Amino acid sequence: MDFWYKPTGVAVAPAYDGIAIATALYGQLSTPIVNCLTTSLSGTIAKVVGCNVEVNDGVFTVGTPYYNILDGTVSDDFLPGEVSVVIQKITGIAGRTGRGRWFMPGCPETFTAGSYLNAMGKTAYTTAATAFLANVTATITAGTCIMKPVHFLAHTGTINEIASAPVVSLLGRKSRRKGRF
Repeated sequence: MDFWYKPTGVAVAPAYDGIAIATALYGQLSTPIVNCLTTSLSGTIAKVVGCNVEVNDGVFTVGTPYYNILDGTVSDDFLPGEVSVVIQKITGIAGRTGRGRWFMPGCPETFTAGSYLNAMGKTAYTTAATAFLANVTATITAGTCIMKPVHFLAHTGTINEIASAPVVSLLGRKSRRKGRF
């Protein structure tokens, strides 16, 4: 899943602030994600939850990884990897251009009723969507940096703040698309 955040308030210095920003993002997003993962493959397959913060200062881009191996909190089997929970990204721009989706694979079976999320699943993923939508605050060299979640529009190269992130009750599948230039 790709998350885009726009830093506001202070300038970000890549050499010093990447790890502070990564730590703040990880701290806010890891628990809601883990609460949507299963424990069924504990010890067999590592579930890596983390982030890679990339900061471009106008000259070059510096990436700062921050990862950890975490186990889920739901004791049940998960659905096949092709099946995902869909969280919509709605911006202030009208039409299909201002929308996007996050696909979260590995949904626990106890969160579903047929091809839909049940009440327990809807609650868990809505909690995750709320965390994704919240501003992330990081203390960096220049002061306090507030990062706002945004949707990247590839065809225009612009970013727009996400206004809401509703969870779709019907499970989805991320289709593979050919890369575009």
